[in-house]
Amino acid sequence: MRFYLFLFSETMLFWRFFWAFFHNHLSPDLLHRGFPNWRLRCVDAWSVPLVNTTMLILSGFMLTFSHHCLHNGFMFGSHQSMLLSIKYALLFMHLQYMEYMWCPFSMQNGVFASVFYIRTGFHRAHVIIGTLFLCVNYR
Repeated sequence: MRFYLFLFSETMLFWRFFWAFFHNHLSPDLLHRGFPNWRLRCVDAWSVPLVNTTMLILSGFMLTFSHHCLHNGFMFGSHQSMLLSIKYALLFMHLQYMEYMWCPFSMQNGVFASVFYIRTGFHRAHVIIGTLFLCVNYR
């Protein structure tokens, strides 16, 4: 029951972040002149964010493949797939760090920027914890 409550609380946490984004997108504050905030240059979605999404999908795929190999008794394939999953997760974290460095805005640039950093920061923490679990279980 505690695990289900934990999952529910995580779901509600991320729901609040998405709600903040959509609420500010659908009813923009006139003080900040629209959403995203006026004169805010956003990151090109077809560059680093697309590569990051690809890294996460590949990491999840490799972990699923590792689990499949483990069930079929193919230990070498399981170890190699899990190692690749860890490498993809580490590459994701590095690319997200670089994205933070290249971002032309900070948390002080209004609602869009603060919601962006809070959502991606919590997601990065989630990936870090998952990668640590994978590293502990890799043997």
